[in-house]
Amino acid sequence: MSGAGQGDRPWRQLTAQEKQAAVLPLADAGLSYAQMAERLSVRHGPMRFTQTAAACRAAGIVAARRAAALALVGGEAGEAGAVAGERPEAAWGGLRPADKAAALRPLVEAGLSASQIAAALAPRYGVLSRESVIAAC
Repeated sequence: MSGAGQGDRPWRQLTAQEKQAAVLPLADAGLSYAQMAERLSVRHGPMRFTQTAAACRAAGIVAARRAAALALVGGEAGEAGAVAGERPEAAWGGLRPADKAAALRPLVEAGLSASQIAAALAPRYGVLSRESVIAAC
């Protein structure tokens, strides 16, 4: 058997560049962090989704996903919440569960955290808490 290649080494032994190279094609395919970890564990041993999330952050993938997700709801990447004086389309609490699910689905699939989702939806639905997003999920 020849020398060990990148695929034969445990994840912790890979360099940052090797980790980034491993997650880039999976992120381009639209996989979630958990799905990436599942696929990479075949080559690199047992993995947690937090390991792939860290590699994605280092590669700048998280920022790109967040910007794309914010574009889906009409926000901007630097937006932190509702602008004072602007009135949201509808209050989050008054939406039907199906409407909440439709609003959440693209953001969850983009890999945003609950607090990032709350910030992205705030301009459209008013101030949301992380917990209200988790409850709707």
